[in-house]
Amino acid sequence: MPLISATVVKEDTSSKLGIAFERENEYKALKIKLIREDSLFAGSQLVPGLVVVSAAGKDMEGMTPKDAADALRTAPGGEEISLVCKGAVITVKKDKPRLFKKPPKLGISFKSTTNEPGKIFVSNIKEDSKFAGTDLVVGHRVLAINGKECPPKVADAVELLKGADEITLVTMDPEDDKVEPKPQVEEATVDADTEEKKDENPEATSEKEGEQEEDLTPEGNKPLLDQVFGACMC
Repeated sequence: MPLISATVVKEDTSSKLGIAFERENEYKALKIKLIREDSLFAGSQLVPGLVVVSAAGKDMEGMTPKDAADALRTAPGGEEISLVCKGAVITVKKDKPRLFKKPPKLGISFKSTTNEPGKIFVSNIKEDSKFAGTDLVVGHRVLAINGKECPPKVADAVELLKGADEITLVTMDPEDDKVEPKPQVEEATVDADTEEKKDENPEATSEKEGEQEEDLTPEGNKPLLDQVFGACMC
């Protein structure tokens, strides 16, 4: 899959970038959630839905939304900051319609599925299509059409293809959004020496166990879970 990158420059380190990241769960990759209209990345080829490869030169594979936001947030002002994502930008020009003839077709088809409602995918590319031989691939998800977010309905997505002399699609491979979860770290066993030390001071042991139980409550872990599988903006 090709890569899409955008480079911006913050005025200073504390400047807001107006971009948010998300990671739905441990089986999903880190992605762009939204780009605000006043974002430094607005107007670039980056769009929501793209899988993040690196942020400010740091590898983002398996990282959290907070990791990506922190990488951009702490980058120094006055220097170039790059955000690299997996995806493709494909632009083709339509043939001019001939007199008394129907406008030429683009030769591509879209589809949606009941498994992933609201998402539009490329279902067919004809051999004589303008998109044949480009980075457009059957099965890839369409994220943007001519600078606009792809609508959730096929008919509306096709409508965006009409009336323009040039068509630009931003797509991503759905397989890039799938990741293998990291294996769980096995708990270390307690040796005999440690057991004896705990027995020497049972009150201290009881106090530590109480603190540990409090930290392991769902409420205690919620902020951490939000950072790993939630959304974070910078």
